[in-house]
Amino acid sequence: MRVNHSQLGWNNFYPSANLGYGAGLRHVTTDRGSGMAATVSGTAERLMSDKGAVFGTVGISAGTGTHMDLGLQAGLGYKHAVIGDYNRGIYLSGAATGNAGYLHGEASAGVGLKAAVGAQYKNLTLELGQEWSSNSRAQTLSIGFRF
Repeated sequence: MRVNHSQLGWNNFYPSANLGYGAGLRHVTTDRGSGMAATVSGTAERLMSDKGAVFGTVGISAGTGTHMDLGLQAGLGYKHAVIGDYNRGIYLSGAATGNAGYLHGEASAGVGLKAAVGAQYKNLTLELGQEWSSNSRAQTLSIGFRF
């Protein structure tokens, strides 16, 4: 059975969140060393205005370091278009973050903040960020797709 929302009378129906996924790189530094990691993530964004959205993200990473690094990252934040709007433009974002994993030979967990600048064109995003955490620092580069 297939259901069309407009046939049900929901002509003004819009999804409550835009879902997306991304892939990228993380350069993670701890007091025990540094390493590169490949990441994949899932994101949900809720549009708050023509220029801004709140978002939540969850990601996993695996990479190199003193030992094999594995991590789980989560964030909750806000992004705001400084040039253009939500669908096309340059944005700044800030987020509260949490992470856990095995980094540079030791089990680790931390909380922190992330700041990023990104470019959005329709459903594609490119983002460069800096994360400060209680257990590490990370620079991130990611490309994403929003449904």
